Amino acid sequence: IFPKNNKALAAHWREKGEHFRKAEGPDFDLADTLDVSLEYPSNLTKLDWNARALLDPPALRSVVFSAAVGYKKEYFNRFVTSIRGHYHGDVFLLIAESAPNDIKELLAQHNIQFLTTTEEGGEHFSRAWKLINQVRWDFYQKMCQESSYDLCMAIDFRDSLFQDDPFQQLMGTPNGNELHLYQHHKKMNRWHLQKAFGCKGTNEALKGKHIINAGGFIAAPAVVTQLAWIAQDYGKKCDDQVALNLAVYSNMLNNTKVTSHSQGEGSINNIGYGAKYRLDSRRRYLNHNCFPSPTVHQFDAVNKN
Repeated sequence: IFPKNNKALAAHWREKGEHFRKAEGPDFDLADTLDVSLEYPSNLTKLDWNARALLDPPALRSVVFSAAVGYKKEYFNRFVTSIRGHYHGDVFLLIAESAPNDIKELLAQHNIQFLTTTEEGGEHFSRAWKLINQVRWDFYQKMCQESSYDLCMAIDFRDSLFQDDPFQQLMGTPNGNELHLYQHHKKMNRWHLQKAFGCKGTNEALKGKHIINAGGFIAAPAVVTQLAWIAQDYGKKCDDQVALNLAVYSNMLNNTKVTSHSQGEGSINNIGYGAKYRLDSRRRYLNHNCFPSPTVHQFDAVNKN
């Protein structure tokens, strides 16, 4: 914005001191009317510290997917309104073939795509529930294709809320081998160590480590393929979450840049089972940096040990 007649909207008052030997007053007269000319380029050139032009990075191609088999419409209402309030990219859900039409219509209204499975799901820790935990990895691989996406987010359906775009903190040029994992506040317990021994015949790598939650992660397509193989191979012997922890803490992932975020940091905040968290005046869950957690997981387990 340049006022006419060599006048300024704001002037620097030059006073005697460190920068001026004597008082010289304002460096420009102040504009006393709104008679100004606007001169602003349509494409602003940005420079780095060496005065080299910076190119805008390509838009991040992202997708969110979740296994939503066997849940009632109330769960779908909460999930789709939550995610569409903050994220406008691709979303895929795995649902039961027998899901009622009103659920499918709800997904269509919110531009959420779905695939179906003949599996029906079941109660927590039931055989049917464990089967879905295996089936979902085939779904993840199918959805997370390098030709379509740079980063893919998998998140548990029943107990997750969105408060911001989960990819907002990950904008930039993807490197093709990223893996972002999100820890619990708690460390491995006897159950994890026993399961790990059944998986691999050893549990040394897990002792004293924080639990990494398998219900939510962000990864490049090539990494999702690795995770799926590990979860389905080792997971059949024990549990896909224990299998994921073994893979990370035993350095089983090839050519992968792993970032394991502490609870309350990054895109997913696992707030259940004794986690530390706080709420703001709008009742939003906050990360430890006092900004809203983009994704909140296990909100229904905040008072459980």
